[in-house]
Amino acid sequence: MRFWAFVFASLSVAWTSVAQAACPVVYTTQQLVADMSTVQVALRQLDEVSYRAAGDRLRKGLECLEGAPPPVVFAAVYRYLGAYEAVQGKEDMARRWFRSSLELDPAFVWDVADFDIGHPIRNVFDEEKSVAKDPPVPMEGVVFRLGEGESLTIDGRPLTSPAARVERPHLVQHVGPDGKVLGAWVIDGNKFPADVIEEQSARAKKAVAKQQKKKKSEKEPQRKVSAEGDDVVVIQRIRPAAKTPLIAVGGAGVLASGALYYASMASQSEFYAATTTDDVVALQAATNRLVLLSAGLGVAAVGVSSWGVMLHGSGLGLIWQW
Repeated sequence: MRFWAFVFASLSVAWTSVAQAACPVVYTTQQLVADMSTVQVALRQLDEVSYRAAGDRLRKGLECLEGAPPPVVFAAVYRYLGAYEAVQGKEDMARRWFRSSLELDPAFVWDVADFDIGHPIRNVFDEEKSVAKDPPVPMEGVVFRLGEGESLTIDGRPLTSPAARVERPHLVQHVGPDGKVLGAWVIDGNKFPADVIEEQSARAKKAVAKQQKKKKSEKEPQRKVSAEGDDVVVIQRIRPAAKTPLIAVGGAGVLASGALYYASMASQSEFYAATTTDDVVALQAATNRLVLLSAGLGVAAVGVSSWGVMLHGSGLGLIWQW
């Protein structure tokens, strides 16, 4: 009792009231906490009457639940609903609720005060641990239809695409921009309600098909049929993005190298015309530097241009013709 009272006290501030139009009878957070406490106490005291009554209220109240509590609360509710179904002899339904609970809280272990070691319900619960890990399965051909600012949750978690783990129940809640719950549904697996889904529009389908065609064309060569009826593969050249810049940079480098060489020739003319020792030494050093810079830049520029020329669709390579 104290545990669920603490849960309610810490979470009720964050929960908002359900929109009245969505459900005529609201299942409040106080009722949820009270019924969960009743189920827990009834289990330990073997009070079958109280247990069945509280379990029935839990199950029926889900779709009219006030607010969207966090997953840890749903994990506990689903565990109790699984035990509730098992007590009534509905083992298959019990297993389904246990899967939903374990999906949210896979590390949970029953207290011996609830079920002794080796108890049939404890065994059924443990048997579903591996199945609970199955990946979500998308609902094909549909997308969510939501208004601006609206969102969906599944078992207290954000839901962005129509996909869910199958062979188990889930609570899907439609939340408005103001945080009010506009609608809620207990669904089977990934069977989302028609209220929040629609078929992919023709435009969306066309965009997907275009994207798939583009990916396919990038991977597969174009095929044509010759006049003789032969299947001919047409190899399409793919120009690398770096090819043109490399060739352009290399060309600019060659021009700059020529300019430096021209400057060295002018410096050399001045060297021959020098009349003092200082001028001869200075012009000799300047001419040599210009020649070396011209040569170095020319080699680098030719290398960059050659690199660009050799690039092809799959990277760097050489093409030989015989």
